[in-house]
Amino acid sequence: GMPDMKLPIQYALTYPGRIPSNFKRYDFKKPNTLSFEEPDIKTFRNLALAIEALENSNRLLPNANDVLLLSKLYAETKNPVSLQLADLLVKQGQFTKEAILIKGLYYKSVGDYKNALLFFDEAITAAYTFVEAYREKALLHYENAEYMEALRVLDKAVKIRAAYAEGYFLMGQCFEKLNRPEDAKESYETALIYQADYDEASKALASVNKLLQ
Repeated sequence: GMPDMKLPIQYALTYPGRIPSNFKRYDFKKPNTLSFEEPDIKTFRNLALAIEALENSNRLLPNANDVLLLSKLYAETKNPVSLQLADLLVKQGQFTKEAILIKGLYYKSVGDYKNALLFFDEAITAAYTFVEAYREKALLHYENAEYMEALRVLDKAVKIRAAYAEGYFLMGQCFEKLNRPEDAKESYETALIYQADYDEASKALASVNKLLQ
């Protein structure tokens, strides 16, 4: 849906039932860019409470899953404690590849392209089949307008996971940026072969087909 509270409010008012709505759906093809900002913890106080709850639970009964989740939340809020928690997991030999990936996500969130790329590569080295690391690396290249580099990374990802629908969708996005609509069309079609209900791929394919007419 659209980035507003209409749908969540409707869910709350009709729970546990569901009713149809005519709310507009968000069209990912219309914006030229997507902008991400640091979460506003003062306004969205529940986010701060969620982080605090995880911190407290981890003090009482340390759990690797909680540490991993907390590290990711810290990374998303640009808190350097994320790096300390990730290092702890690596030292304990738990969730090693995920912890290294989170370090990359932290550096990406603070705009440190070089270190983000370094840790995404390290996560791939730790587990060659870790497709999520390829995804994040490709997105980093894409966001820096390095579309050919992103394609090279995604090509490896879809070879590792043949039915990786999102990988083909992202390849289509890169091809569009490179003004290669035929290749984009093929990528979107492949994404839909592996995930027939992939709404974003369907819309992207329709848009490309319109251009090719």
